[in-house]
Amino acid sequence: MANPNKIAGFRPIKHLNGNPWNGNFNVYYKSASSNIFRGSPVILAGSADTTGKYPTIDVGGAGAPFVGVAIAFSTTPYIAADPTNLELLYSPSGTSHYVAVVDDPQVIFELFQEEGTDMAITDVGMNCPIVAESGDTTTGLSTVTMDYSDLAVTSTDEVKVLRLINSEDNALGSYARFEVLINNHTYGQGLGSLGYD
Repeated sequence: MANPNKIAGFRPIKHLNGNPWNGNFNVYYKSASSNIFRGSPVILAGSADTTGKYPTIDVGGAGAPFVGVAIAFSTTPYIAADPTNLELLYSPSGTSHYVAVVDDPQVIFELFQEEGTDMAITDVGMNCPIVAESGDTTTGLSTVTMDYSDLAVTSTDEVKVLRLINSEDNALGSYARFEVLINNHTYGQGLGSLGYD
């Protein structure tokens, strides 16, 4: 059976120690920059909002260390209690928002492999860059995937492939879902570790 094509960017699932993801996040601020979707990787942008309490972020791309993954948006920093947030699916370019970011470097995410050449069991443990963000403005979900064509041991690659997601509707092949760890993380130790070939 073919894997379903339900690309949704990064989805937090658990911690490196095996505990389920506890829903925790920190709040950041996005000024009028690029689109940011739920599941988008984000980077620090070198400033903060006017209070100085919420660091600025922008959408993450290949080669830059990620600070985490965006999961929700709001017009105020009180994201969990903001009633205006209920219909806010993503943060469009040209609009400022406060953003809930899963920024713990020990959180494991689910991430899809791009369509094309299939990953193999021998690729587990390798590092992988991502395919550039575009996003879906209808669902509000990120369309980031792993760029299998550049799978390597390179320590600056954005994610480390941990294992195939253990699910009946998931198998090696196009749109396979993998557990990944952000390898090149702003709050991690250095640029990340080498992959294992």
